[in-house]
Amino acid sequence: MISGQTGYLSQNSLNATFGLGGAEAVDSLKIEWPSGLVETFTTVPANRFITATEGRGLTGVKGAGGRLPTKLALQQNYPNPFNPTTAIRFAIEKPGVIRLEIYDLAGRLVRTLINNENKISGGHLVIWDGRDDHGKPVGSGVYFYRLFSNGSASFEKTRKMVLLR
Repeated sequence: MISGQTGYLSQNSLNATFGLGGAEAVDSLKIEWPSGLVETFTTVPANRFITATEGRGLTGVKGAGGRLPTKLALQQNYPNPFNPTTAIRFAIEKPGVIRLEIYDLAGRLVRTLINNENKISGGHLVIWDGRDDHGKPVGSGVYFYRLFSNGSASFEKTRKMVLLR
């Protein structure tokens, strides 16, 4: 359990550290928020600082020993095909405003995972749970994820993924 305060005029660290040995990923990460929302993420990469935001998923920055990226990049989601969640990784070389959206095969916006947020340079990870912006599960099919950045160089990249229910 992570708690912000446990005593008078004190503050606890909000960081949690987990020993994974030689594992390259966490099989399953379950977060029970004070609001009652329970979120489960799978295939979370090891050796990263991860930030969890209630209802918004995970973002992460390469560990202290890692190198910062030299260009903007959007990687293929993993796993693909997926069910029930998939990890989308991207890297930015300089801080900038990022937008990451999911579209269906007809080109309709299904979910906004990152909505014009300032992100620091480095690698980032977002988990999509196969739900739309209203929290409803979407059906099996082909989806596209699109990354927009307006950092030092404007960037837009789209990739395809498959959800199998």
